[in-house]
Amino acid sequence: MIERILVATDDSRSGLEALLRAVELAGQFAATLRVVHVHVDSDVTTALEVSGLARMAERRSEAVQSLFRHASRLAAKARVHVQTLELQGEPANQILEQAR
Repeated sequence: MIERILVATDDSRSGLEALLRAVELAGQFAATLRVVHVHVDSDVTTALEVSGLARMAERRSEAVQSLFRHASRLAAKARVHVQTLELQGEPANQILEQAR
């Protein structure tokens, strides 16, 4: 039986579609859903903060939090327990680490 489902997502059309499918599967199997978003360019975030454009970095974080709120609402409707996690680094490595 499937007990946990991991989905890495962003606010792209395909990312949101993956999120919807993951919520559906978690509901079917009464599985816990972990939703992760990986910031690829942490160097860009650092540069924005250093250059005084911290607001841009804040907006990126706000967008991810909005995505997580959306995921939580979808999960609540499906009666699925959801965990969210915002990560930085190389996406494949971060996602594989979460899968382990």
